[in-house]
Amino acid sequence: MRPLYCPQILRIPQQRGGNIGPPDRFVFIIEARAPLRSVHKLRAMNAVRTRLVLLAAELLAPGLFAIGLLVPTLLYAQRGPIEPQIQEMITRDGVRLVATYYPSKLGKKATPVLLLHDWKESRTVFDPLAQKLSRGSQKREEGAAPGVEFDPFAVVTVDLRGHGDSVRQVAPNGATRELSAAKLSKRDFQDMILHDMEAVRKLLREKNDAGELNLNQLCLLGAGMGASVAVNWAAIDWSTPPLAAVKQGQDVRAMVLVSPPWKFQGITINEALRQRDIQRDVATLLIFGGEERRARADAERVFKSLEKYHPPERSAQPDDLPSLMKIGDNVKSKLQGTELLRQAGDKGSDTIIRFLQKHVSERTDFEWSRRQLK
Repeated sequence: MRPLYCPQILRIPQQRGGNIGPPDRFVFIIEARAPLRSVHKLRAMNAVRTRLVLLAAELLAPGLFAIGLLVPTLLYAQRGPIEPQIQEMITRDGVRLVATYYPSKLGKKATPVLLLHDWKESRTVFDPLAQKLSRGSQKREEGAAPGVEFDPFAVVTVDLRGHGDSVRQVAPNGATRELSAAKLSKRDFQDMILHDMEAVRKLLREKNDAGELNLNQLCLLGAGMGASVAVNWAAIDWSTPPLAAVKQGQDVRAMVLVSPPWKFQGITINEALRQRDIQRDVATLLIFGGEERRARADAERVFKSLEKYHPPERSAQPDDLPSLMKIGDNVKSKLQGTELLRQAGDKGSDTIIRFLQKHVSERTDFEWSRRQLK
């Protein structure tokens, strides 16, 4: 008897980092699913998942000949978003960073979005938004509530130093330091911008060269402290000198700044906003609660710093999303940062998605390119 050839069951591609991914089109309904809490649990989950899929294939093989074309309907479920992956990075100054990477099924066409949390928060605060962005819009059934239609993004959430799981630093001599958000110094916040973000860029560069995303379409979303980090690092990104052989910077195309502070723990965004490319080439969406005077004033200063470089479009319609816009003047809320995003719900996240679609993911001039020479 000829051996069964069933690629939809048996072909389980090996991904970078040793993680086992789902088959190309379908996965079994019995596939194990659970929250990813650590690298060790992730590996254990993948091992269990692999055994279940192979066992199911062996048990069901005889029936496949009889069932024939009914197999996809009875045994399979349409593949959803690819499982998120826990990533660990070591910064240049020895801080162990932990991030969650949500792959997109679009590969090289996927727009990456980096989500940066506020002070004393962690990457988990963005779990619902990251899952929505990486899932993409689902085909709506008749009578379902309207929503924005969009392709899945590739998303990274990261615990910046002193937050979440990124609380340990190892010096060159082996000495360790426990980091706490409440005890971070001005130097620590500077290193957050310089070293933490450079480590994240390295991760994104690896995913880009693996064909999993297009780094040339990078979008940043930061809340509070994360907004300050986003603006300052975007200026660094655009100040990176180009190379003849490979592209090494000038990747940030859009920023979503939620309650951006003009000054935070001695770190200001004034100089970064004077960077010519940030002023002219990066689409910026400001979101804030309009009933908190300080947050409103800071957002207004950011808007005024960029306003003259983003003249209104002549053919703009009332529902168009300009390259510089603010949402907050009419938002009757004192909430700021991620709490404001939670309050805004799907309406707020849909606006963010539409903004990123128009100014980044739907554009055709941000082409993919390899970042490291072979």
